[in-house]
Amino acid sequence: MTVLSARAHRTLQDLQEDVAERSGPCCLVSCSPEVESYCAKSGLSLVHLLRPFCQLRNVNAPVRTVGDSAYRIQDLTIRVYDGRTMYQPTVQQGDEHLSQVMSNFEVQNEIEGVEAGSEESLRKYLSDKVERATEMKVPWWKKFRHEYDRMLLFGSHETIDLPVAVVIAVNSSDPDVVSKTKALLERTRQEHGELWNPNLLKHFLLVHDCQNGDIEMAKRQLEGMKLAFGKNECHMIQLNSKVSDLLNGTPPTPDMWSACIGQSLPGGGAGEFKVPTSGADTSAALGSTLSDSDINSIISFLKEFVVKRLIPHLENRIRYFNHHISSTRKGIRNQFKNYWFRKEKDNSQVVNGEPAYSSQSIEFQIRHLGDLSFMMKDYNLALSSYRLISNDFKSDKAWKNYGGAMEMAGLCIVMMRGSQREAEVCLDSAFSAYQRHGKDWKLTVRSLLILSEVLVASDRPREAIGALKAAIIDNNHLRAALLLEQAAYLYILSSKPLYRKFAFHMALAGRHYSTCGNHNLSAQAYTLVLAVHSKHQWPFIDEHMHLSLGKESKQIDNTQLALQCWMRLLVAIYQPSNVQQKYLEDFLKLAETVQAGEKSNVLPLLLPNIDVENVYVHFDDFRCFAAGAYAQSEQVWARLDERVIPPAILSGQNWLEADLSNSKDYLNLCGAQEEIGVDVEFANVLQVTIKVQDVHLDCFYSPDDISSFRSCTDEEVEVKHEKFTLLPQEKTLIRLKVSVKKPGMLKINGVRWLLCGIAYGAQEFDIMGPKRKKVGEGEPQRDHPPHRRLMFQVLPTIPRIEATFTGFPENMYAGEICKCSLTIHNVGAAPLHALRIVSTSNSLIFGEFTVIREESLLDVGSQTLSPTCSKGVHLLPEDFTLNPGMKMQCSVWIYTTEVGNIGMHSAIYFQPTHSHAKMRFRVLHCTQHVQVFPSIQLSGEMLLSEVSTKQLVLHTKIRNSNKQDTFYVKKLVESNGTHDLNVVGAGSDDSGAHKVSPNEQTAIFIEADEKDTVDKLGESIQDLRLQEDSVLGLEPCVLQSLKDSLLVSTQETPPGGMKVPLLVFWHTSSRVTSREHSGVVGMNFLMKGQEKPMHMTVSYPQTTVHNFRGDSICIIPCKISIFNASQQSIHGTLNLENAVQDMKPSWKGLPDKSSANGQSIVTERNDLLGCLPYCWCGKLVHKFYDLQPLETKEVAATVCIFAEGCYEIDNFGLQWSFSNTNFSQYELKGSKFCLSVRGKE
Repeated sequence: MTVLSARAHRTLQDLQEDVAERSGPCCLVSCSPEVESYCAKSGLSLVHLLRPFCQLRNVNAPVRTVGDSAYRIQDLTIRVYDGRTMYQPTVQQGDEHLSQVMSNFEVQNEIEGVEAGSEESLRKYLSDKVERATEMKVPWWKKFRHEYDRMLLFGSHETIDLPVAVVIAVNSSDPDVVSKTKALLERTRQEHGELWNPNLLKHFLLVHDCQNGDIEMAKRQLEGMKLAFGKNECHMIQLNSKVSDLLNGTPPTPDMWSACIGQSLPGGGAGEFKVPTSGADTSAALGSTLSDSDINSIISFLKEFVVKRLIPHLENRIRYFNHHISSTRKGIRNQFKNYWFRKEKDNSQVVNGEPAYSSQSIEFQIRHLGDLSFMMKDYNLALSSYRLISNDFKSDKAWKNYGGAMEMAGLCIVMMRGSQREAEVCLDSAFSAYQRHGKDWKLTVRSLLILSEVLVASDRPREAIGALKAAIIDNNHLRAALLLEQAAYLYILSSKPLYRKFAFHMALAGRHYSTCGNHNLSAQAYTLVLAVHSKHQWPFIDEHMHLSLGKESKQIDNTQLALQCWMRLLVAIYQPSNVQQKYLEDFLKLAETVQAGEKSNVLPLLLPNIDVENVYVHFDDFRCFAAGAYAQSEQVWARLDERVIPPAILSGQNWLEADLSNSKDYLNLCGAQEEIGVDVEFANVLQVTIKVQDVHLDCFYSPDDISSFRSCTDEEVEVKHEKFTLLPQEKTLIRLKVSVKKPGMLKINGVRWLLCGIAYGAQEFDIMGPKRKKVGEGEPQRDHPPHRRLMFQVLPTIPRIEATFTGFPENMYAGEICKCSLTIHNVGAAPLHALRIVSTSNSLIFGEFTVIREESLLDVGSQTLSPTCSKGVHLLPEDFTLNPGMKMQCSVWIYTTEVGNIGMHSAIYFQPTHSHAKMRFRVLHCTQHVQVFPSIQLSGEMLLSEVSTKQLVLHTKIRNSNKQDTFYVKKLVESNGTHDLNVVGAGSDDSGAHKVSPNEQTAIFIEADEKDTVDKLGESIQDLRLQEDSVLGLEPCVLQSLKDSLLVSTQETPPGGMKVPLLVFWHTSSRVTSREHSGVVGMNFLMKGQEKPMHMTVSYPQTTVHNFRGDSICIIPCKISIFNASQQSIHGTLNLENAVQDMKPSWKGLPDKSSANGQSIVTERNDLLGCLPYCWCGKLVHKFYDLQPLETKEVAATVCIFAEGCYEIDNFGLQWSFSNTNFSQYELKGSKFCLSVRGKE
């Protein structure tokens, strides 16, 4: 067994209740004109008076139709009609009536909870009561179904609408009530002969008007009627017992009749007539003259009539028909007889090509038995009757009758909660039969509607959609719209909701609604479509739906909704310019009508397009920014702030800790009377020019805290207004400004503007960011960085400065020194002091400051301040105060070796004289940019000379990185002034300059000899020029800063290493600027001591002349230098050893020339064989301790030579170890050196 969902169960229950209500027993009511006048006093007819009480609950009446078993009916609904209205209207009349009924439904201007651009709101709107969408979301559908079924009442092929009883109502004031009753009964039989049946249950009702006549007389009249017609056949009701003089202080009677009164058709019929009837009191409320006793009498009458009269009568009729049919048609014998010997009936007629059965025919009786059983809720008997007669109808090709029988068979199965599939087969057969009949398509539609309800009740909404679509079989736009609308809702009832199919069918429904003139329902359908499609960003669908909704809204005079639709059309960027211009003109006309020039009535305009998610806030808290400084990265300013902010400020309870603990992370700080700027991007997406005026920020102000924001006034906040014109497809970035005049809180909510001088628009800023975990009252929901925060805490007036660079170069060369000036102006309303300045890479060098007094034209009494420089930070005297309005100026030297578009960033720190707890200081960030062209670059290495430990060799490579200009190296300077430089083996021109062509590299060797005295840096660069006729004029306070800047880009000297800072001065004639440029680049030549820890050199005379005849021993003094190139102290021993005995003599004796027989004879004057060639004399072992890094130890030694010649001295060495060890670890052999000794004649 299939388990239905709760929604399907409710749908099935609703279907059963509706079927039971519209298939109850039908009663014909006929009353005298006097009775009509009695009822008209309450604004009702007798039929309408009875209808609210015809749904009888808890009847609990026993019923036995067929067989011995009985069952009880708990609820029963009877239908009462005036005999004059019991006929079926024409198709045209029915369609006109349905159109009129649907036109009475007016939807809301905006569907509650649904935004035209939000599918999420649509999902929530539908999911709340989507199971009962036909009632709650589209109440007109239930009304349509009720009226549609009413238009099909009293069909010729059905007997369920034939009256089973007649109620004759007469007034009690007539003297001969019995005679009048008989006359009225006869007249009713004659007037409604087609409805009359001799077997109709006749019941008589005496109506007493309490305002006319005595109740006792009415009771006597009732007794007379009972004697004439029977005791149980007569009843009396009383009316109008609530007289007008008793109404004072009496609560009104509840209106129970309005829902039961249907609208009449122009031609009448379908069980209704026009209300109020003739003679009715139209000014009185319905039922206003009826008291509780009157209503109780009506209820008592109906209950007794149903239980004691109607139900027993229907039981008898069912038993009669069942007995008659059983004897003629039931059983095997009768079935064979009917199958083989069935003949044409004499009374059969043909209507519209199909057989018509009279009331005396067996087919009519079987159908009537089924309908009576259905009324009495004996669905098994009814189903068997319908199945029995359906075979006859099918064989007779009476398709209309066959369709009706199968339709009722399907409803029987539904009411019994039998097989859903079997019910669908019956209803599908009814649909096929009605189609084959082909002349009454309304019945076809009804069968499909019932089939769709059954499919929904069986949890198969997708299949129900097919049934609804199949019901669209003619050109009736209203019915097509209603069916498509229901199909759309069924897509949402599916297990997996299909919102796009919902939107498609809802759009078709809206189109049909519009075609049939029902613009209210069309507008609602289009609104729901927009809620689905807007998020997909399909521009053509979006434009079409907004245009359609806008037109429908104008038809129903909903200008507000029409204005919103035309506002969306303003962003139709793919349309040609003429269409865009037309959309814009129509929108401006609607806006002029709706807004009527009121600034408070603003619209969320989409034109111009505003980037509300990306705004940049310019403000000054403890960090201020000059022009262009906002664009730099946060890391740049963080590094500068770390250098310029004094450590004393940041120690202990620093400003950062105070801000985190005492302030709020969603608030920015600023001072009163200081401008706050918000960069907002405006874009014109159209191909037409638009004018945007009165552009300003929408601000709120609170003097206390964020929980009490209100609209600001001119005395509290000054908002600046902007205006501009946007050309087609143009974008512009506008900085909107606001300043707060008083301390308090400020919140920037959004931006407002005036479009084309007519439409006032506004947009709220929606800056994206991570959600905050804890959100208090009035606090923002998201976390934003400072440049995106729109909430401010405004502090009292604090100082603020402006810095202006004058004469800053646009371009320069790497290594060039340029000069400009800096002016600092205190534009705030409070004094400041403790100024500090720092720049990136020390590229800006600041000179002396001069205070400018503008109140005097003569520079009298100007104050000059010399800053001190410490680690690149320029500090002004602590006691100097810059008052409001005062200016100070200084010279600035610019130096950099970087190439490209270089940003010269600087930070100026100052403190208010009277600091605030939340702002103890401020830092102004400035940025200047200069284009730096490449010049020469230095590289190379430093070597220790083997000759002397006081001499270094610099292997220098000079590369010209410029592709156009030739550079001349004018001068080489060792910036420490400790070495003399001598260029070895390099060519130069007549002026002594070394030429370096573009993209070339030259290498030179420079000998650096240690000097006894140290020169000053200023003497080395005093001839350097900025331009042809301009010298630097360096101030003393600048020299050391410049020296640090020249070498700031080189590698720092490692501890214990050796450093020689080399400055190379160059000159060039630029082809780019057509000017002369001079500059200087520096490099630190480094030598790491770990590569060769100890160096040893010997100083000696290269040639010695000695008179060996006078003195046989030549003593030559030498000096051995021991240099510690490591990073640790050294212990060592120098050992001087004599030449070995067996070594080859390293000297050669000189010949003694004498002549003998004309030949030269060489003889050796001294024969020293067996003697050492040389020897060390004096102290031969020299020990030293703790030779510090980069320290030289000089040892005096003596060499003894015994004969003239050239001697190689190599027998000496050094044993050393680091001071932290106790034994020698290393040995250094002395390098050979030659001593040349000549004899003296």
